[in-house]
Formats: sequence, structure tokens, C-alpha cells
Amino acid sequence: MKKIIPLFLVASLGYVSSLFHLHAAELSHHGHVKVNGTPFTGEGKFKFALINDSGVEVWNHHAGLNQELSIQVTNGFYSVNLGDDAVSGMAALPESLFNDNPS
Repeated sequence: MKKIIPLFLVASLGYVSSLFHLHAAELSHHGHVKVNGTPFTGEGKFKFALINDSGVEVWNHHAGLNQELSIQVTNGFYSVNLGDDAVSGMAALPESLFNDNPS
């Protein structure tokens, strides 16, 4: 029994590590939207891009398809994880993006 428990723990930790690895390339983004000075509530249409300090776009949410994301906004506030490909229309963030663009 003693040999099975450590192997199970190692396998479990490896599985948890792989799950974390799958979601490591996401960037949390939150914002506030007002329309004519009033906080907006409803479905907002958004476009997101990451620009490096040289002014070059290194990622966009639509991977070149030029579509908007529909994100729920409540009392002006919205939240989205950039790179979360579970969001319809969102392109994944390649992990290399942060290594290749350190500044």
C-alpha cells in the first residue's frame, strides 16, 4: 500500500499541473463602460489586441477573423480572460507571447 499512495500522489500532481498549464496563458482584463455618462448594462461588443512597446500588434482576440466578442456588462463593469478559448470568438494566447515580448 505504501508504494501505491506516492505513485497516486505523483500522478495526481502531474494531472493538476497539466490542468494549470492549459490555462496558464490567459490574461485577466476588467473594465468599466459608460454611455453618455451612465454605466452601461447589457451585451457589449468588444475587440481586444495586445500591442508591444514598438507599436506592433502581437495578438488579437479574433486571430485575424475581425469579429467582435459579445461580453455581458453589468452596471458598467465587465470582465474577461484574454486568451480563454472557451469564450466564443476568443483566440488562445500562445505561451511564447510572454517569453518573446518581455517588456
